[in-house]
Amino acid sequence: MTLSLYRIKESNTHLAIFITVAVVNSIYSTLWDLFMDWSLLQPSAKHKFLRPVLGYKSPWYYYSAIVFDVLLRFNWIFYAFFTHNTQRSEEHTSELQSPVL
Repeated sequence: MTLSLYRIKESNTHLAIFITVAVVNSIYSTLWDLFMDWSLLQPSAKHKFLRPVLGYKSPWYYYSAIVFDVLLRFNWIFYAFFTHNTQRSEEHTSELQSPVL
C-alpha cells in the first residue's frame, strides 16, 4: 500500500514511508521465518546457526534457505530504487487493448 501511495504522489515523504515500512517488515519477517518457523540460528546446535535435528542430511540446504529468504524478503529494494523504470500496467493497458486497423 505504501508503494502505491508513493507511485500516486511521487513525493520523498511517501518514498521514506515506503522504505521505513518495508525495512521493518522485511527484518521482522526474516527473523520470524528463521527463529520461529524454521527453528534455525540455534547457537548450541551441531552445525553452526542451524537447529539440533536436521530434516535434510546436508546442512547446505538450510544455509541456502537462509540466504534466499533474506534475498526474497528484501526484493522490495528493486521497487524503491527503480520506481521510474518499472512497468506500470495502467500506462500500457490502453496500448495493448487498442485494435489494430
